[in-house]
Amino acid sequence: MPRTLAVDNASGAGRRDARGEAALSRVFEAFVGHCRLDVRFRNPYSGSGKGGVENTVGFLRRDLMVPPMEAETRERLTRLMPAKRDGLGRSIRYRTPDPIDMMFADDVKSLRPLPSRRFDAVRWETRKADKYGYADIDGNRYQIGANMHGGRVDVAIRAARVAVKDEAGRAIAELDSRDKAKRLRLLKAAGFPADKTLENYDWTGLTMPADWGRHQPTSPDFIDRHEDPVLYGPVGTGKTHLAIAIGRAACQDKIPVRSFTVSSLVMRLRRAKRDNRLDGELAQIGKARLIILDELGYPPIDEEGSRLLFQAISDSYETRSIIYTTDIESGGWGRVFGDPNMAAAVIDRTVRHGRIIRFQGESYHSRNALMTK
Repeated sequence: MPRTLAVDNASGAGRRDARGEAALSRVFEAFVGHCRLDVRFRNPYSGSGKGGVENTVGFLRRDLMVPPMEAETRERLTRLMPAKRDGLGRSIRYRTPDPIDMMFADDVKSLRPLPSRRFDAVRWETRKADKYGYADIDGNRYQIGANMHGGRVDVAIRAARVAVKDEAGRAIAELDSRDKAKRLRLLKAAGFPADKTLENYDWTGLTMPADWGRHQPTSPDFIDRHEDPVLYGPVGTGKTHLAIAIGRAACQDKIPVRSFTVSSLVMRLRRAKRDNRLDGELAQIGKARLIILDELGYPPIDEEGSRLLFQAISDSYETRSIIYTTDIESGGWGRVFGDPNMAAAVIDRTVRHGRIIRFQGESYHSRNALMTK
């Protein structure tokens, strides 16, 4: 590892005091001591100082990727990049007569070995539990225990876990930290209309594809393969419930999801187009790895809405998965889109990676309607 660390932005390592000197954060100071590093901070008001750092780290971006490499296949690209890298290594770019490969080898020899003991990147803070035994840590609310109400605890905050100890140093709890917060953010961003889960879901009346069982739609594997489940069947047979439950399970696996009824998505895209921000809206939707389109076919879509919906579907082709729920067979999708050619294009994209799950039986709402009792 290097002997000196040049820090471009001091905010990541501490803060500057009134005299302009950098005060290291406790975690960064512990890291520097653990690795026996010297630290230099660049002057934020010096263009040449900041430019020197950016010039150094930008070498590969400028020299390896400019001009852009062109390749018809991924295999061709994987051959081009090492070849260009080796060419850079043989080149002479500095004031010495030695090629870059030789200079790099000398740099490697001067590096120190990594410390034998791993660095524990932990931040310790003190918190007071409220009367219910909860404490707020980094914007998240954690239940420490009712028996700790009103008491002070020491909190060890790591990247993915939070460990809590009482004043005597005894471990009280170890809690999910960032993972839990990320799952909550994903659930909120998904826009699910209801809280539906796979627990106690009634799988009777469902016909799966020949090579699928109950496990396949509830596993994230179909998302990795960019497959598009089509949940087809009469109204009220549990299609929306299953789609939401699959989406929520994906969020628990830290997979970004967006859920829409088809009509609400079309309205959203209309507003974006009217406000000249359609590309931005599609880009936001495209951040999801799974998109749920509920109620395809209700209500029918006009020509402009069909084009907007087709654009969203086309952008997702072979890059993310879409779950459709519908009570209309694919042969009738032409009525939904108002344009047979548009419907044919959507069907063509869906059939290639689509998996039809058929729902049968009486409507759940009819079975449980108060008017029939």
